[in-house]
Amino acid sequence: MKNQIQIGNKSIEYVVVRSRRKTIGISIQSEQGLKVSAPYRVSDTYIHDVIQTKSSWILKKLKELEDAKPAERKFTPGEKLMVLGKEYYLCISEKVGIKTAQLDIGPSAVCLIIPEIKQLEQRTQIIRDALTKCLKKIAAEIVSERIEVYSKKLNVLPKKIVIKSQKTLWGSCTRDNAININWRIVMAPVEIVDYLVVHELAHIKVKNHSKTYWNLVESILPDHKERRKWLRENGSRLCI
Repeated sequence: MKNQIQIGNKSIEYVVVRSRRKTIGISIQSEQGLKVSAPYRVSDTYIHDVIQTKSSWILKKLKELEDAKPAERKFTPGEKLMVLGKEYYLCISEKVGIKTAQLDIGPSAVCLIIPEIKQLEQRTQIIRDALTKCLKKIAAEIVSERIEVYSKKLNVLPKKIVIKSQKTLWGSCTRDNAININWRIVMAPVEIVDYLVVHELAHIKVKNHSKTYWNLVESILPDHKERRKWLRENGSRLCI
């Protein structure tokens, strides 16, 4: 559940995640916003007071995230798009007679061919939808391939794999071991895709983020902390 706190003249939403930990931790991420990790026994009032003591740091970090947000796309010549961590120039053209968009990735450019657009005011949304559909297809292929690799290493078998559009989550593992992956991860380098895949597959064995869980992740990816940090710092760039 979302909570709100007033810091200066700014109203900020935050979530509280309670566990058996002994101290309160505060983190700010591009996807999840302000998150407070707290022990079960700590009151909401105490959490509120702790947030206030960190107000200067919180405002600074929120501003840094806001400044790092990419400009809204207009899909004009010269714009770039990341696919598996590599930047490509985005080329868009229209073709009479086709019904579905076609995507071709060359050495330096991603070329999107879309059906002829009659209403120019709808151009941006039509392009975004077409590009999303094509990247979802690529994500499904890449994620399935990486899950096959790491399922064997972890000796697990996901019930199913679902490529989803999520605003606040990169991935999740359900109670019945279905793996959900945000399609936007296909824009990140493959080692970051691998981190997300291992992160969720490991939850098939351990359903929490305990030391046992992180030891399992580390046994597969010794540098998982660096990969996690990359996603935390660059996740907001992975958008169209």
